[in-house]
Amino acid sequence: MVFEPGEILLDRRAIPREIAFAVAAVIARLRGGAVVLPPRAIVGNSRASLAAHRLHCRFASRVYWRDQVSFRKIGVGTVVPDIAFGCDIRDGLPWDDRETLVVSLRGDRPSPSAAWFTAVDAWSKSNGLRVVTVAQVVEDEDRAMSIANQLGAVHYRWTDTPDVHEERVRELYGSARMVISDRLHVLVLASLGGAVPTEMVTGPRQKVRSHFAQIGLEGISLDLSETSTAEATEFLSAQLLRRSEVRARVREAHDEIRDLKTSVERLFVA
Repeated sequence: MVFEPGEILLDRRAIPREIAFAVAAVIARLRGGAVVLPPRAIVGNSRASLAAHRLHCRFASRVYWRDQVSFRKIGVGTVVPDIAFGCDIRDGLPWDDRETLVVSLRGDRPSPSAAWFTAVDAWSKSNGLRVVTVAQVVEDEDRAMSIANQLGAVHYRWTDTPDVHEERVRELYGSARMVISDRLHVLVLASLGGAVPTEMVTGPRQKVRSHFAQIGLEGISLDLSETSTAEATEFLSAQLLRRSEVRARVREAHDEIRDLKTSVERLFVA
């Protein structure tokens, strides 16, 4: 049995589900099978659900977490990079040929502040970068278009099937020096394409910060509610100097996930 990776909601409604999964894990193990829980992160804090999930984890063959907070809640398993770091690494354009700043913000959160627009506009112009907005997830399309209109930027419209759009997006990341986003997997794929991943929004959540800290990349997130425009542009300039560090850490995370995948495959072959 292999469960889904990603976020797992452990509120009160999850209690029956988690008990059923624990029972299924016991049966699978008694019959000589293996149970694997790929890299996950916990959302919700129901004590009963956490207890049931902890039992599920104790009966599993392998348990992986993608952040330290989730691991500490359960106390079983191993903390590893997010599974998306296992996607292919792409060279993209040479650094000196990259002239793009890509922006991809969530559509389900408040629109960026005036300070955000000022900082992005001033910094991109001072560095000679063309701003391009894109939605990696279709529900962010309206937000991407709105930001492009306000910045006078280019917008990559979602006009294809998801698999074709994904390829277009990854090519775009491969032409960027930096990608600003508050979506974890936008920044992961951007970093795999050689761009510097940066989160700069008002009131960022812990998710991006903690998952990149897990691979050794601290300080990629900035809360604009506590920052002046000048400090924001200084932050972006400092981030751009980290491209070698980003490349090294992302490569390490990529190799770790690939090794984990091989290990799990061997477990099932055995």
